Amino acid sequence: MDSRGIALLGGSWSSNIGNAFYNLGAQWLLRQLGDDVWFVPESPRWKQTCDSDFDLVGHLACKLVILVGPCLNLKLKDVYATSFRRLYDRGVRVGYMSVGMSLYDEGEANAVKEFFDEFPPAFIATRDDLTYELISTRVSCPTYSGLCTSMFLNDAYDPPGLVAPPYVVLNFDSREPVLSFDQSGIATVKSLPKTLFGQKSSPALTSVCGMDVVRTSNSSIDDGYKVIYKRPNTYHSDIPWGYCSILKNAECVYSERVHTCAATVIYGNAAQFVAQSRRSFEKRSLLFRQIGLQDIFERPVRIDFDVVNPLKQKMKEFLQRVLN
Repeated sequence: MDSRGIALLGGSWSSNIGNAFYNLGAQWLLRQLGDDVWFVPESPRWKQTCDSDFDLVGHLACKLVILVGPCLNLKLKDVYATSFRRLYDRGVRVGYMSVGMSLYDEGEANAVKEFFDEFPPAFIATRDDLTYELISTRVSCPTYSGLCTSMFLNDAYDPPGLVAPPYVVLNFDSREPVLSFDQSGIATVKSLPKTLFGQKSSPALTSVCGMDVVRTSNSSIDDGYKVIYKRPNTYHSDIPWGYCSILKNAECVYSERVHTCAATVIYGNAAQFVAQSRRSFEKRSLLFRQIGLQDIFERPVRIDFDVVNPLKQKMKEFLQRVLN
C-alpha cells in the first residue's frame, strides 16, 4: 500500500464558494513543505446523514489526512468516526489546520474532546484565538493559534486584471440590505427587506460614491438562476477563480461573508464586514482578530502586510515542525 503524501480534505464550493478561498490557500501552503499533497473531497455527511455513501476518506492510501475549516463541532463524530477508524487502524495520522468551531462553547469543546480521545490528533492549528483557548487545553498534541489559510490565497493564485470602470462589490446572501454610504465609503445598514419578494421590489443600488456596483453571489447553484441573478450586475460561479479577479480588482468590497472579506484583504484591497444575517453574527468572524482587522466591522480596512506576513511565516514554521 502506498503510504506517502498528505490528503487535504475540502470542497463544497458549489454551496459555499468561501470554502475554496481557504482550501486553495491550504493546498498551496502544504505544497511548500515538500510532500505530495492531494486535494480530496470531504465527506458528504457534512450535508446529509446517509449510510449508503462510499467511504472515500476511510480508504485513502496516504500517511496523513488534514481537515480544515469550522469542523470542530458537534457533527464531527457522526461525519468521520467510521472513516477515521479505518484510517487509524492502518496507522494513518489525522491533523487539523486552519480550524474553527461552530458554537464556541464548553459543550461543543467537550464533544470535540471526546472525539479526540478516541482519535488523537497529530496536531491542531486553529484559525482564531477562541478555538485555541477552548481546544488546546483538552488535547496533548502540538497546538498552534494560527491563521485562516485564506491568508495564503494571494500566494496560491494571482488572478488576471479586469478592464472595467472602477467598481465596488456587494456580496450578501438572500437578502441584500439597503445601505447608505458616507463620503469616505463607510457603509451603514438602513433597513432589511423582510422577504425575497421585498428584495425584488426594492430599488437596486447601481452606484456607490460614483462607482459601479458589481454583485457577487455565494449562493448555492441549487437556489436557481432566478434567485441568484435577481439583482443587476451579478456574478456567480461554482469555481473560485473568477471571484478572485473581481475581489482583487475592486475599489472596495462590502460583504456579510467572512471569507469574501478575507480574500479581498489578502489581495490588498479594502473590505468592510457588514453583519446583517444570522450567519454573519456567528463567531467565525473571530479570524479577523488574528490579523489585526478588528475595525473591519465599522469601516473599510486594508490588511497590514508587515503584520500578516510574519504571522504566515510562523504558521509555516509550525507546520514544518509537526509534519517532519
